[in-house]
Amino acid sequence: MSEGDDASEELPAEFAFAAPLRTDSDNEGAWTVVVWPGSYELLGSRMPVKVAGSVDGVAVSTSVLPFGDGAHVLPLRAEVRRRLAALGIRLGDEVTVRLRRR
Repeated sequence: MSEGDDASEELPAEFAFAAPLRTDSDNEGAWTVVVWPGSYELLGSRMPVKVAGSVDGVAVSTSVLPFGDGAHVLPLRAEVRRRLAALGIRLGDEVTVRLRRR
């Protein structure tokens, strides 16, 4: 499969994985993300991919972005971060992510 191919017909309906919340850098204003290890092999793409699903039950609808090492990152918007914080989830905590292509 070549880069950028749409392999959605061959993909599972839903992907699930667990990973810690982290920032994408040490700089002020860094994004809060979840790194999806091995996502390139699962998605068949090193391009952004539109997804919807949940992070520990909190709904997300965004794009996973290529991270450069065979992984994608799931950036978390402020509203998602606030909802996770209300559940007691902080940076470094492991979350369960469930995603599907949209």
